[in-house]
Amino acid sequence: MPRIIQLVIYDDFGDIFGKVLRMYREEKGMTQGDLYKRTGIERSIISKIESGEIKSPRLGTAIALVEGLGVDIREFVERMKREADKREKEQWASTHVANTTTTENK
Repeated sequence: MPRIIQLVIYDDFGDIFGKVLRMYREEKGMTQGDLYKRTGIERSIISKIESGEIKSPRLGTAIALVEGLGVDIREFVERMKREADKREKEQWASTHVANTTTTENK
């Protein structure tokens, strides 16, 4: 399955998109206002995307934001994939530890 399609399978795709958007923006020393100036996308929308309040930004909005950061879309998607994989592993580990603790207490 192509990786870009795999990302859509994750329920928290929007949350991951927003997290990665914020990571790149902060790494580049940009404010939400700076990104607004580059894209024309309102700061309130950028804020809602970064916080995960907007979970599924429109494709055009997502592309404009990534381009506004000056990041290659493939690089951005790869980082989203790594973040999604990382989150999945953390969730599995926390579930596994919780199940082990419950089993040990019986």
